[in-house]
Amino acid sequence: MKSRWIAVCSLTALFALIFLLRLHTYNEPLERDITTYGVIAHEMLNGKALYSEMWDHKPPGIHITYAAAELIAGYGRNSIFLMNVTAALATLVAVYLAGSAAGAGQFGGLTAATL
Repeated sequence: MKSRWIAVCSLTALFALIFLLRLHTYNEPLERDITTYGVIAHEMLNGKALYSEMWDHKPPGIHITYAAAELIAGYGRNSIFLMNVTAALATLVAVYLAGSAAGAGQFGGLTAATL
């Protein structure tokens, strides 16, 4: 039980670090691809049809993901920040689980997540 508590606390600390590092870049200019996906998702939510009224060569999953983030956090930087932090958290947990499953237990998971 103690090792599980250490793992939870360590993962929480790593997530807090990721959050703070992402927060530091909140006001930086957004890249062209990110803004394109955000605008297309926003227009999809306003009823426009993908690939006929708005054109992009990407599969619809990326636009649906951006639309979901907009529904949760609103249109603009908050939705981009939400997706950024959520993806980082999912990656952190996935790497921890992969490291743990490799036979090294929680220590291996924490080592993988930290590196």
